[in-house]
Amino acid sequence: MADSKEIESHTWKEVFLVLGFNWKVTREIISPMVNATPFLDPNQPNQVAFSKDVPLKVPGSNFKSFPFITTSITYEYRLAPENPLPVAYEDALHAILWLKSQAQHCLHRDPWLDEFADFSEVFIMGESAGGNIAYHAALRATKFNLRPMRIQGVILDQAFFGGVERTSSELRLVEDARLPLYVNDAYWSLALPFQAN
Repeated sequence: MADSKEIESHTWKEVFLVLGFNWKVTREIISPMVNATPFLDPNQPNQVAFSKDVPLKVPGSNFKSFPFITTSITYEYRLAPENPLPVAYEDALHAILWLKSQAQHCLHRDPWLDEFADFSEVFIMGESAGGNIAYHAALRATKFNLRPMRIQGVILDQAFFGGVERTSSELRLVEDARLPLYVNDAYWSLALPFQAN
Protein backbone atom coordinates (compact mmCIF):
# COMPACT_ATOMS: atom_id res chain seq x y z
CA MET A 1 0.00 0.00 0.00
CA ALA A 2 1.30 3.45 -0.89
CA ASP A 3 1.99 6.13 1.68
CA SER A 4 -0.38 9.06 1.10
CA LYS A 5 2.56 11.48 1.44
CA GLU A 6 4.56 9.70 -1.28
CA ILE A 7 1.94 9.59 -4.04
CA GLU A 8 3.47 10.58 -7.35
CA SER A 9 2.04 13.69 -8.96
CA HIS A 10 0.86 13.59 -12.54
CA THR A 11 0.25 16.18 -15.22
CA TRP A 12 -3.08 17.11 -16.76
CA LYS A 13 -1.78 15.70 -20.04
CA GLU A 14 -1.39 12.27 -18.38
CA VAL A 15 -4.91 12.54 -16.99
CA PHE A 16 -6.31 13.39 -20.42
CA LEU A 17 -4.48 10.42 -21.97
CA VAL A 18 -5.97 8.01 -19.40
CA LEU A 19 -9.44 9.47 -20.03
CA GLY A 20 -8.99 9.20 -23.81
CA PHE A 21 -9.02 12.95 -24.49
CA ASN A 22 -6.75 14.82 -26.81
CA TRP A 23 -4.97 17.77 -25.19
CA LYS A 24 -8.16 19.83 -25.51
CA VAL A 25 -11.17 19.46 -23.25
CA THR A 26 -14.15 18.99 -25.53
CA ARG A 27 -17.51 17.47 -24.81
CA GLU A 28 -18.78 15.46 -27.74
CA ILE A 29 -21.30 13.28 -25.93
CA ILE A 30 -24.82 14.45 -26.62
CA SER A 31 -27.59 12.75 -24.70
CA PRO A 32 -30.43 11.50 -26.87
CA MET A 33 -33.66 13.35 -26.26
CA VAL A 34 -36.81 11.38 -26.96
CA ASN A 35 -40.42 11.77 -25.97
CA ALA A 36 -41.97 9.22 -23.66
CA THR A 37 -43.47 6.35 -25.63
CA PRO A 38 -45.33 4.08 -23.23
CA PHE A 39 -46.35 1.62 -25.94
CA LEU A 40 -44.45 0.02 -28.78
CA ASP A 41 -45.30 1.86 -31.98
CA PRO A 42 -45.08 -0.38 -35.09
CA ASN A 43 -44.78 2.78 -37.22
CA GLN A 44 -41.50 3.70 -35.48
CA PRO A 45 -38.96 0.94 -36.23
CA ASN A 46 -36.17 2.84 -34.42
CA GLN A 47 -38.12 3.50 -31.23
CA VAL A 48 -35.52 4.08 -28.52
CA ALA A 49 -37.50 3.43 -25.34
CA PHE A 50 -40.88 2.42 -24.04
CA SER A 51 -42.15 1.30 -20.66
CA LYS A 52 -43.34 -2.14 -19.72
CA ASP A 53 -44.26 -4.06 -16.56
CA VAL A 54 -41.55 -6.64 -15.91
CA PRO A 55 -41.84 -9.52 -13.39
CA LEU A 56 -38.51 -9.90 -11.60
CA LYS A 57 -37.22 -13.39 -10.87
CA VAL A 58 -33.51 -13.83 -10.37
CA PRO A 59 -32.44 -17.40 -11.33
CA GLY A 60 -30.71 -19.24 -8.49
CA SER A 61 -31.65 -16.66 -5.85
CA ASN A 62 -33.47 -17.22 -2.57
CA PHE A 63 -35.89 -14.43 -3.36
CA LYS A 64 -39.46 -15.29 -4.18
CA SER A 65 -40.74 -14.10 -7.51
CA PHE A 66 -42.72 -10.91 -7.14
CA PRO A 67 -44.12 -8.34 -9.51
CA PHE A 68 -41.67 -5.48 -9.80
CA ILE A 69 -43.18 -2.55 -11.61
CA THR A 70 -41.16 0.58 -12.08
CA THR A 71 -41.73 3.96 -13.58
CA SER A 72 -38.36 5.59 -14.14
CA ILE A 73 -37.79 9.28 -14.56
CA THR A 74 -34.41 10.62 -15.53
CA TYR A 75 -33.30 14.20 -15.83
CA GLU A 76 -30.44 16.16 -17.34
CA TYR A 77 -28.24 18.06 -14.93
CA ARG A 78 -25.74 20.77 -15.72
CA LEU A 79 -22.23 19.39 -16.05
CA ALA A 80 -18.90 20.40 -14.52
CA PRO A 81 -16.49 22.08 -15.01
CA GLU A 82 -18.75 24.74 -16.54
CA ASN A 83 -21.17 24.27 -13.63
CA PRO A 84 -19.27 23.09 -10.54
CA LEU A 85 -20.87 21.40 -7.57
CA PRO A 86 -23.33 21.95 -5.91
CA VAL A 87 -25.15 22.84 -9.18
CA ALA A 88 -25.84 19.16 -10.00
CA TYR A 89 -27.24 18.64 -6.48
CA GLU A 90 -29.57 21.62 -6.94
CA ASP A 91 -30.70 20.34 -10.35
CA ALA A 92 -31.52 16.95 -8.79
CA LEU A 93 -33.48 18.64 -6.00
CA HIS A 94 -35.45 20.60 -8.62
CA ALA A 95 -36.28 17.28 -10.33
CA ILE A 96 -37.55 15.90 -7.01
CA LEU A 97 -39.64 19.02 -6.42
CA TRP A 98 -41.02 18.77 -9.97
CA LEU A 99 -42.06 15.18 -9.21
CA LYS A 100 -43.76 16.41 -6.02
CA SER A 101 -45.74 18.93 -8.11
CA GLN A 102 -46.84 16.05 -10.37
CA ALA A 103 -47.98 14.10 -7.30
CA GLN A 104 -50.03 17.12 -6.19
CA HIS A 105 -52.04 17.15 -9.42
CA CYS A 106 -50.50 20.39 -10.69
CA LEU A 107 -52.04 22.21 -13.64
CA HIS A 108 -49.60 20.70 -16.16
CA ARG A 109 -49.54 17.16 -14.83
CA ASP A 110 -48.09 14.62 -17.21
CA PRO A 111 -50.87 12.16 -18.18
CA TRP A 112 -48.38 9.29 -18.50
CA LEU A 113 -47.32 9.77 -14.88
CA ASP A 114 -50.95 10.12 -13.89
CA GLU A 115 -51.62 6.66 -15.29
CA PHE A 116 -48.44 4.78 -14.36
CA ALA A 117 -46.66 6.41 -11.41
CA ASP A 118 -47.11 5.49 -7.77
CA PHE A 119 -45.95 8.60 -5.94
CA SER A 120 -46.02 6.82 -2.58
CA GLU A 121 -43.22 4.43 -3.65
CA VAL A 122 -40.43 6.74 -4.89
CA PHE A 123 -36.79 5.70 -4.86
CA ILE A 124 -33.92 7.95 -5.83
CA MET A 125 -31.12 6.15 -7.65
CA GLY A 126 -27.78 7.09 -9.08
CA GLU A 127 -24.70 5.36 -10.42
CA SER A 128 -21.11 6.64 -10.04
CA ALA A 129 -21.28 10.46 -10.04
CA GLY A 130 -25.06 10.04 -10.15
CA GLY A 131 -24.85 8.10 -6.88
CA ASN A 132 -23.11 11.05 -5.28
CA ILE A 133 -25.77 13.38 -6.70
CA ALA A 134 -28.63 11.09 -5.56
CA TYR A 135 -27.21 11.01 -2.03
CA HIS A 136 -26.87 14.79 -1.77
CA ALA A 137 -30.24 15.46 -3.44
CA ALA A 138 -31.97 13.07 -1.01
CA LEU A 139 -30.35 14.88 1.93
CA ARG A 140 -31.53 18.24 0.59
CA ALA A 141 -35.04 16.83 -0.02
CA THR A 142 -35.41 16.04 3.70
CA LYS A 143 -35.84 19.78 4.32
CA PHE A 144 -39.09 19.85 2.29
CA ASN A 145 -42.58 18.52 2.81
CA LEU A 146 -42.90 16.29 -0.25
CA ARG A 147 -46.42 14.98 0.45
CA PRO A 148 -48.23 13.28 -1.12
CA MET A 149 -45.02 11.90 -2.62
CA ARG A 150 -42.99 9.57 -0.36
CA ILE A 151 -39.33 8.77 -0.88
CA GLN A 152 -38.93 5.17 0.29
CA GLY A 153 -35.17 4.94 -0.19
CA VAL A 154 -32.01 5.89 -2.00
CA ILE A 155 -30.18 3.38 -4.19
CA LEU A 156 -26.49 4.14 -4.72
CA ASP A 157 -24.71 2.07 -7.37
CA GLN A 158 -20.94 2.43 -6.98
CA ALA A 159 -21.36 6.02 -5.84
CA PHE A 160 -18.39 8.29 -6.53
CA PHE A 161 -17.40 9.83 -3.21
CA GLY A 162 -14.12 11.35 -2.13
CA GLY A 163 -12.52 13.26 0.66
CA VAL A 164 -9.41 15.08 1.76
CA GLU A 165 -8.01 12.06 3.65
CA ARG A 166 -7.12 9.05 1.51
CA THR A 167 -8.99 5.83 2.16
CA SER A 168 -7.16 2.50 2.30
CA SER A 169 -8.64 1.48 -1.07
CA GLU A 170 -7.44 4.73 -2.67
CA LEU A 171 -3.94 4.10 -1.36
CA ARG A 172 -4.05 0.47 -2.48
CA LEU A 173 -5.18 1.43 -6.01
CA VAL A 174 -2.95 4.47 -6.57
CA GLU A 175 -1.85 3.31 -10.03
CA ASP A 176 -4.97 1.30 -10.92
CA ALA A 177 -5.12 0.59 -14.67
CA ARG A 178 -8.74 1.72 -15.03
CA LEU A 179 -9.02 4.62 -12.60
CA PRO A 180 -5.73 5.70 -11.04
CA LEU A 181 -5.86 8.02 -8.05
CA TYR A 182 -4.59 11.02 -10.00
CA VAL A 183 -7.51 10.69 -12.41
CA ASN A 184 -9.87 10.57 -9.41
CA ASP A 185 -8.24 13.77 -8.17
CA ALA A 186 -8.64 15.34 -11.61
CA TYR A 187 -12.35 14.52 -11.63
CA TRP A 188 -12.76 16.22 -8.27
CA SER A 189 -10.76 19.29 -9.31
CA LEU A 190 -13.01 19.64 -12.37
CA ALA A 191 -16.24 19.11 -10.38
CA LEU A 192 -15.58 21.26 -7.32
CA PRO A 193 -15.69 25.04 -7.19
CA PHE A 194 -12.35 26.75 -7.87
CA GLN A 195 -9.83 26.14 -5.07
CA ALA A 196 -12.19 23.94 -3.05
CA ASN A 197 -10.86 20.77 -1.49
